[in-house]
Amino acid sequence: MRIDRFIPHWSIYVLPAVFTSLTGCGGSSTGSTPVESLYDSRVSELASDRLSALALGRESTDALPVTGSATFEGDMKLDVSPVVGTDRALIGEFYIDVSFGSGDGSSFEGAASNFIDSNDQDYTGTLIISGGRIFRLVNPAEGDTLDSFIDGNLTSPTGEVISIDGLTIGDFYGLGYTFVLGDILGDATVDGVAADLTGEFLGAQAAP
Repeated sequence: MRIDRFIPHWSIYVLPAVFTSLTGCGGSSTGSTPVESLYDSRVSELASDRLSALALGRESTDALPVTGSATFEGDMKLDVSPVVGTDRALIGEFYIDVSFGSGDGSSFEGAASNFIDSNDQDYTGTLIISGGRIFRLVNPAEGDTLDSFIDGNLTSPTGEVISIDGLTIGDFYGLGYTFVLGDILGDATVDGVAADLTGEFLGAQAAP
């Protein structure tokens, strides 16, 4: 996800200008440049976009609508560390559908899928995001203003099953709640072996 595609024109100035040279000039190359994996490319992009969203600042939940809905779409990174064996790192896509209400009546749900690992292997399966809550009375400078459950199974091409049992916590960022950003924590198993779960996510508000 390229964050600058979703930033309103009034906030472009806060984003760092980054220019990458893809080809050389004035001569031919005598060596080969390693090709960046899809996983590495997406993780780098997520890290850069996260910094840009953080620069916009948290949006107070007082500014959120009390009616209507919004959808957020973006990337989710998971790090699974089993007590025995090798750590697994995955990145995939997620969405949440938010239903706004007064007081603590806002809620959201969604899903995450299309995960790949650090070797660019595709994982099948979907993680369900459920029980999403938005806390209007929480100061975003002092605590998280949204949370949810995230659960499900992801299966590698070799049949290895990673079971996820976690929570998402986070906040809205940018004037007009342009982004949702946060962390993932909880437990997992890798073919039945207990593991710690951490992660992060960043989603941009989709056009209505």
